[in-house]
Amino acid sequence: MRITGIFGFILLSTTMALAIDRLEVPSVTLVASYNGPAKLTVNAKTYSVPAADVAALRNKFSALRVERMRQEYSNLLDLESQATRSGNDSTTTERIVERERNSVIDKERQIKSLEKKQEEIQQDIKDYLDRNIGSPDNLTSQLKTVVSSLASERKELDRLRIKLAEVEKHKRAVETKENSSVTEAAKLRKDLTERVKELNVALKPYVG
Repeated sequence: MRITGIFGFILLSTTMALAIDRLEVPSVTLVASYNGPAKLTVNAKTYSVPAADVAALRNKFSALRVERMRQEYSNLLDLESQATRSGNDSTTTERIVERERNSVIDKERQIKSLEKKQEEIQQDIKDYLDRNIGSPDNLTSQLKTVVSSLASERKELDRLRIKLAEVEKHKRAVETKENSSVTEAAKLRKDLTERVKELNVALKPYVG
């Protein structure tokens, strides 16, 4: 029987010290023999396993899901890479949101300024009519210009608010994706790390 897997540890010494943070792993194979000790290969080094221990070691490999570890480790790297990319996306999106929010604030400030100017012109017209007979053509023209500008700026403000709402929604989606990737990666790394430690203990009697 052959059991092959790549697990989360490095043979740093004869005591098989772990490199849990990096989870760099060697290849491990177990080949049983019908008339003698089994052959255990760890990172290209071969060790003997008494025939009486093979069943227990094989069961341990099965319990630790040894044959899935390589794919799970690959998945972990993908998740951590995705979490990093999502984190970068989140930072970029935050800058975009801040820029759009500032655009809305600036536009609101412009509109308030125009509204104030409109009120001032309207007051000037009232004052003029109180003192004079006739139409204050110049002030009326100014008022029309301000009213037209206000309509245009309010329309632009509506567009900016819609854009801001869209980028804020996108930002929330990016943050959700980032949090999901980070949580899933942390859970998988913790699981793999614990299984690596158990595997190390199981192999130590034969490679120590």
